[in-house]
Amino acid sequence: MISTTNRYSDYDLFARIYNRPSKQTTKWETILPLLEKLLLQYLPEQAHIFDLCCGGGQLAQKLLAKGYQVTGLDGSQEMLKYARENAPQAKFILDDARSFKLSFPFDAATSTSFALNHIMSLEELEIVFYNVYSVLQNKGLFVFDLRLEEWVKDWDTSTIDAPIAEGYIKDDEVFCMRDIYNPEDKIGRKYITTFQLINNQWQRLDFTLLFRIYSLAEIQSVLAKVGFTEVKFYDLERDLGVDERAGHTVFVCRKQLIR
Repeated sequence: MISTTNRYSDYDLFARIYNRPSKQTTKWETILPLLEKLLLQYLPEQAHIFDLCCGGGQLAQKLLAKGYQVTGLDGSQEMLKYARENAPQAKFILDDARSFKLSFPFDAATSTSFALNHIMSLEELEIVFYNVYSVLQNKGLFVFDLRLEEWVKDWDTSTIDAPIAEGYIKDDEVFCMRDIYNPEDKIGRKYITTFQLINNQWQRLDFTLLFRIYSLAEIQSVLAKVGFTEVKFYDLERDLGVDERAGHTVFVCRKQLIR
């Protein structure tokens, strides 16, 4: 089992950038309607939802506004600072997705923004799924997304000279990010560089976020092994009409009824 002292804190450095309104507004215009379609319409009023890898609490904020109760968990202390500001009525827990233990059951669980791609082995991902399974009510739903192998199949990003995947320039900040992927070990790296104007001096910060790409068969196998049933999956582009690279996939599954 993973020690909580080794919780996933890589997003501490990225939290302020991740939380910027321009990035979040566009994202939630896509994510919330999908959750309405795939999850929320099946839940009772005031259902208690567990938001795994909750980040800056933007989803919690949206769910609270719809009358749901929300508990979020994240390994980044800096992310949770923003989460508590964005959704003060939610409960937030600083812990690791691979090792958390909660004693009360939830009606449903979510994990969005392909957060689970940061789980770097199939064995650890199985532990995460088991942890979610253990905190769900009987027949509780779990909705999460992952970027699968198809998402990276046409990449030509094997070197640090790969094109910039995302970036912006402001008067007091410059941000750029390059995505690198190695198909042999299925591990990718997001190389991030920021320049910030602090006390009239520019300061540079470089850091790297790792991610792992899985196959559809791997995810289906692990979900079944843990005990999830009624597993369905939807490609955001082909099945749900979202303007996204093919391979970004949403999974919907259910905790089997335990009598």
